[in-house]
This record gives sequence, structure tokens and C-alpha cells, in this order.
Amino acid sequence: MSIPKTILNYLKKNDIEVHVEGHKKVYTAYDLAKTMNEKLNNIGKSLLVKVDGKPYLVLVPGHYHLDLGKIKKELKAKKVELASEKHVKKLLNTKLGALHPFTGIHKVELLLDKALLKSKEAIINAGSFTESLRMKTKDLHKLENARVGEFGKLVVKAGKKAVKSAPKKVKKVVKQIKKAGGQVRKAVKKASSSKAGQKAKKTAKKVYKKAMKTKAGKKVAKKVKKVVKKIEKKSPVKVNISKIPAIKRKKR
Repeated sequence: MSIPKTILNYLKKNDIEVHVEGHKKVYTAYDLAKTMNEKLNNIGKSLLVKVDGKPYLVLVPGHYHLDLGKIKKELKAKKVELASEKHVKKLLNTKLGALHPFTGIHKVELLLDKALLKSKEAIINAGSFTESLRMKTKDLHKLENARVGEFGKLVVKAGKKAVKSAPKKVKKVVKQIKKAGGQVRKAVKKASSSKAGQKAKKTAKKVYKKAMKTKAGKKVAKKVKKVVKKIEKKSPVKVNISKIPAIKRKKR
């Protein structure tokens, strides 16, 4: 899939110098950087957003994530959302991985992240999965009369920060769990050694004894005895039924 002629003619008409660079089929900025052995900050990543229902193209460096909050603040909007693949096809007649930032063709406004302008040249997606355009960032800015601002956030810094803080957070949680566990054990010991705890134990024993005196309790005890006898017959090992609750060994 080569770069569409409409894009090349558009750039030629506006006297913009570009270099077409071929590569293996890629769909993301990360894969493009890896394939071309380029830094992510030199890769332009195009995304479509809807700001209060109006479409805008946003171009950020490859190592940036889109920040909808910053766009909302910059454009003083009420609602900002990332356009779905369905909307990209419908509004721009192109696929997500082949989205290009030439808004003169799309007839929408371009929001250009100022971080990309730090690079003299940028590699831009141009409607192809196997070819990209290398061009001067200042030329793109001038050509599309782009609105420059902060529209993304750095992924690498956020990742490093999370990695550094993770062990501390884990240790803190483990300490809290141990502390809570210790408090529970202390509470159980305290409760069982207290008068209320001892009373509860005695009450439980009394209830159990009463239950075993009832018809239902006696019925259960008989069933257990039968099971034990069957086991004793089949097994050479004698079963100590005196250890089974509510069953006393008969004197022989």
C-alpha cells in the first residue's frame, strides 16, 4: 500500500519538500520507530478527537499519549473524546493505522503538540502501512496553520515513576496487612481469655450436648456409629470412636 497520490500532489502543490521512505508493514508509531531504527520522539502520531462534537486531528510524538484533559482545557471545551474507528472511516475515509495529519485534505483543524517541534524533522504517517514521509516539522506547522499547545503526556516518565513508586507501595500494603493480622489475633486471644469468651465456650458446649440429646441428634449419632462399624470391618486398623463427638465407646 503506497502513499496516495492526493497526498503527494497536495504537498507538491504547496511546495513542501518531503522524502518517501519505504519499510515493512507497520500499524503503530512504536513499530515504525523500531523498523526504521528511529527515536520515538521523531515519529509523528496522528489521532482523531471529537471536541464538543467537532472533529480535530491531533499530532503528538510517538512516545506521548493523548491527554484529553489538556485538549479540553486548551480549547475550553465541555466534552472531548477519542474518535472510534467507525468515525475515522466515516469522517476522513481512512483507516486508523493510516491516518495522516494533512488537514488541508481532511478539512479539519490540526492540533500540534509543541514537543514534536523540538525535532527538526519528523516521520509522518501518510495513508500507507508500508511507506512514510520524512519532512521538516516547521513546514508541517506552516502548511496546516496548526494550533500549537500541550495535547499529550510523556509515557516514559510516567512509566519510570510508577516503577520507582511500586516497591514502596507494595511494602506499605504488606505492612498494613501484617499489622491488621496481628491486631485480629490479639483480639481473638483477648476475647477467648475474657469472661465473655469463656462464657461463650461454655454456652456452645451446653448447646451441643442438648442437641445430641434430641431425636435429630441421636439419629445423626446412630448414622455415624454405623459408618464407623463398616470401616472397622473393612479396615484392619481399629477406629477410636471415643474421639468422635457425641459417641462413647461401649464396654465389652
